[in-house]
Formats: sequence, structure tokens, C-alpha cells
Amino acid sequence: MSNLVISFHNNSKVTWVPDQNGTELQEGGNSIDQWPDADLLPYSGEATCDVTENLSKIAVGDAYVWYCWNNGVWRFGIRIVAHVQVLDMGDRPSWEVMSDQNLNSPTIDWKSNGSSPGDQYQWPSDLGYTIIATPDSTHNALSINVIINDA
Repeated sequence: MSNLVISFHNNSKVTWVPDQNGTELQEGGNSIDQWPDADLLPYSGEATCDVTENLSKIAVGDAYVWYCWNNGVWRFGIRIVAHVQVLDMGDRPSWEVMSDQNLNSPTIDWKSNGSSPGDQYQWPSDLGYTIIATPDSTHNALSINVIINDA
């Protein structure tokens, strides 16, 4: 079993509202333990996606967890990719990022966070905010802490 967690902390002056989000989980042994259902309010908004995924399902494919937010002009998001692991062998979960101005569009161009799931990522300054994601990556789990600050 693997815990896949994305935590968001809004320290900026604007409200971030939910944009595209969801999961593609394999059947059996999986649960959504926590899922955001409200806006990230200015200066104090917090939200968490917490999913338990059974990575040992044989030959059923990868699982995905993603959440995007928008401020009315820009959106940004994270997608965790949980790769199949058989007998605790296989790739550790990885993650991808996105940002664009296509608010609420189901079309998302996901990009790698870097060369390793343990790499920190900072979104481009074009968004007008300092947004940094810091992962805690192990072979069976991935937790990403995202902090949004005014630029």
C-alpha cells in the first residue's frame, strides 16, 4: 500500500478555487482518505489530497492523483503517478506539474517536476506568485507540500 499526499498552503492575498482534479485508481484496496472541497482562502487556506493506493496489483497499470487550482487568471497543479510495484519491486511514485491560463479546461499539459521524484519544484514567476512544491519521496509513498506566497 502506498500513501499519496498533496498538501496545499495558501499564504497569498488571493483565493484559489478548485480547477480540474481527480483520480484514476485501480480497483481493490484503494481509498480516498481526504479530498479538498473548498477554496484556498487568502493567508490561511489549507487543503489536502490523501489517497491510499495498492501498488501491488499485478499488471493493472499506473494510478493517478491530480489537483489543480486557479485564481481567475492562472491555474497550476500537481499530478502524482503511482507506478505498479510487484513484490515491492518497481519504480517509486513520481509527479508532474502544470500551469496555464486555460481555466477549467480538461486538457492539461503535464510536465515532469525534474529528474527525480525527490526534486523540489518552483512554478514560473509568470503566475505572479511564488509557488514551491517540496516532496518527501520514498519507494512506496510520495507526499508533496505546496506553499503559495505573494511574489
